[in-house]
Amino acid sequence: MPGHWERALIRAELIEREYKVVALEGLGDLLRFDVSAGADVPLGAVIVDRDAIAGVPTWLVTSARAHCRGVPFLLLTGAIGTPDGPAWDEVLRRPISVGQVAERIGAFLATKNRPAS
Repeated sequence: MPGHWERALIRAELIEREYKVVALEGLGDLLRFDVSAGADVPLGAVIVDRDAIAGVPTWLVTSARAHCRGVPFLLLTGAIGTPDGPAWDEVLRRPISVGQVAERIGAFLATKNRPAS
């Protein structure tokens, strides 16, 4: 299955679970995305497909993380190998079901939205 279909299925699953989802073309678009507290769509997590960022300079990933300070970044990657670039909050390795990806996102959002004790 081409990567864009996999990403479309993940997006559809998250929408089905009633998350607000914004699909961006790349990390450059993420740098232009409003991540302020009053944004129309608050940013809860970022899923990055390793295949989609092949050849992207590490500084762009680092800049995107700095722009989205405090937002978990999850990398969707292959079954083997070590991810390049900055540390990721979680690495999701294929094969993984669309439902499992949605569950991991839900877990990050639940942790993020949990009131401080």
